[in-house]
Amino acid sequence: ENIESSPPSSSLDLSSDIDFQSLMVMDVVLFKRRQTITDTTTTQLELGAVQENGNVAPLSTWTLESAYTSETSDMMEFVADEEDMFPGLSSDEIEVLCVLDGSIMSYGSRQVGGGKGPG
Repeated sequence: ENIESSPPSSSLDLSSDIDFQSLMVMDVVLFKRRQTITDTTTTQLELGAVQENGNVAPLSTWTLESAYTSETSDMMEFVADEEDMFPGLSSDEIEVLCVLDGSIMSYGSRQVGGGKGPG
């Protein structure tokens, strides 16, 4: 899976009252993992994409270098690793803080190093 990011045009509204069940397939979200009583590490924010099974797959980058640059923007590509996609993270494991607007993040799929066209 492939995510492209462009500079935000406005600040993000972080909220902890997002209903996990209201998320739609291909939504890109900002989330944090729920801490357990024995877990004392600091909570990091992560990006994720909602998968077909309703769970969220964490996203990562191939590189920290810009995937695409122009005079007006600098973009990064994010991917959902196949090993993280299924079963993904459920509402018991994460708290969704924000669903990112399509003007900030666009989502698509691309097979890397695999599929061949006809013929």
